[in-house]
Amino acid sequence: MLCPSTPLPSVSGDRYVWTRLYGAGKPLILAEAVQCHSGLVVVVVGDTNMALQFSEEIPFFASDITQYHLPDWEILPYDQFSPYQDIISDRISTLSRLPSLQRGLLIVSVAALMHRIVPRQWIAGQTFDLKVGDTVDRNKLQTQLIEAGYRHVSQVMDHGDFAIRGSIIDIFAMGASNPFRIDLFDTEIETLRVFDPESQRSIENVASLNLMPARETPLTPDAIARFKRN
Repeated sequence: MLCPSTPLPSVSGDRYVWTRLYGAGKPLILAEAVQCHSGLVVVVVGDTNMALQFSEEIPFFASDITQYHLPDWEILPYDQFSPYQDIISDRISTLSRLPSLQRGLLIVSVAALMHRIVPRQWIAGQTFDLKVGDTVDRNKLQTQLIEAGYRHVSQVMDHGDFAIRGSIIDIFAMGASNPFRIDLFDTEIETLRVFDPESQRSIENVASLNLMPARETPLTPDAIARFKRN
């Protein structure tokens, strides 16, 4: 590890230039710098492809570095469609963690860096937990999920989907690898399970479920009025 040769700016206005970095030299020196630095390191790259390349190459030199990603929406202004749900999930997961991150590497493209983001208080205010043993009002939970941007569907397949069938509630939480199945006994959560959306088979039981909002933009009447004014 070459900490003295890979300094990072420590105060506002500091600037260091690393030169003659060819091939795998960039991820190598970056991995060394992250390991030597005591805080979170943010790397801004030219585009999404470069971000993916760094993400794949850095573990070769330092597999213990925790990486975080804030992907670009991959749509243009005024496009008539929304970003992919997986992208929204990754962005919301990273944005919710940012205030508490102490170490690691955040890789972000220039395009993603230029996007305006919602206040962290809004994401925190729309996030809630469900635990085994909690009492749940299905109607209130459905309303809460819809207000947080989740979509009521017949079968859960994508991030942001939820389905309610009698005493069973399926939710594909943002930031999760697989959806969750909630089994109710009357109004109490009896079990919480992770399951495969394709086969519908259970993967494992868990004690709790963290539900972040399914969209970055609040669509409350006040937020819509503010958008129209600006």
